[in-house]
Amino acid sequence: MAGIATFTTPLEDPYITRHVDSDEEEDKEDFEIKPDDNLVVVAKINKGEFGLEVYVYNEANDDWYVHHDYLLDAPPLCLEAIGFDPGADDGKGNLVGVGTMDSVVNIWDLDVVNAVEPIVALGGPHKKGKKHHRVKRDGTAQGHSDAVLCLSWNRITEHVLASGSADQTVILWDLEEAKAATILSTFGGKMQSMEWHPGEASILLSGTLSGELTVADCRQKEAEASRKWKVDGEIEKVLWDHFNPFNFFVTTDDGKLRYMDSRVDKVVFECDAHEGGARCVSQSFHVRGLLSTCGADNKLKLWKLGENALEEIHSETLTLGGLHALRFSPDSGPILAIGGEKEDMIRVIGVDKFEPMIRAFSSS
Repeated sequence: MAGIATFTTPLEDPYITRHVDSDEEEDKEDFEIKPDDNLVVVAKINKGEFGLEVYVYNEANDDWYVHHDYLLDAPPLCLEAIGFDPGADDGKGNLVGVGTMDSVVNIWDLDVVNAVEPIVALGGPHKKGKKHHRVKRDGTAQGHSDAVLCLSWNRITEHVLASGSADQTVILWDLEEAKAATILSTFGGKMQSMEWHPGEASILLSGTLSGELTVADCRQKEAEASRKWKVDGEIEKVLWDHFNPFNFFVTTDDGKLRYMDSRVDKVVFECDAHEGGARCVSQSFHVRGLLSTCGADNKLKLWKLGENALEEIHSETLTLGGLHALRFSPDSGPILAIGGEKEDMIRVIGVDKFEPMIRAFSSS
């Protein structure tokens, strides 16, 4: 037939500039996690529905969007990133532990999109006939008897995850076996916050709703405390100073931010941080002395840790309602994620946009 050109596929036709699969290619590119992307996992409770949303943040491109999500069966109370996966050839993983109101620790694989259930439920009910390639045995006979309020993954002994509960116990879970390895009950109250020491694999810092602080060596029977303290108010957050790992920070519901030394009995120094309660504290991984706190007063605050005092250098009222949680990015010094009660409940801020912060750390 004269005057008619034929092409093997539409891709060869110069007059067809938008092909059927071009949108699919664009969507695939957007969905792919790039090496310089950060994942931010957000637990949400909305009108009786519970879920996890996994956001992608890219600092260079200023990208910020929900990548995928998971539906939860019970209210989430705490989250912990876990970089260990016993089912992976190299042992590396991209998991998140979720402490729940129903006393179970659910572990989700963030690399599995649209999963309908976690890869394992630590302390959950045994499901007959159900097996999973990541666990060697079920190990669900032991667990907490009340809500799981805090979690901490051991970055040195990577197969260990600690969970603290309102039942006043701490369980050390063996992630390779998916079972409770040790149950500890010497911490003095309902567990609210805990963190493994950044350099000593067996040392666990913890705080309770009754104001008890403990630094315990978990190698000892019943985790005999190497040191204990009692502070006013309910403890909201404990955090080791990773630049000076003898010391740690504590925030409480009376609004105090305290700096402590694990070798002495008294508080090193403290300050009034937030009206209505200081709910969280985070330390920059890259800028020495830079701290951030948030509280029930809707305020985000930046602090400079000096030799003899905590200096407030900036305060910012956000539109997220009462603020519950915040954390500096491990990959970028000034990037901070903050969680609150209102609007989209999450915001990422570059604190280097605040002039007082720039002045305070210009020589750091």
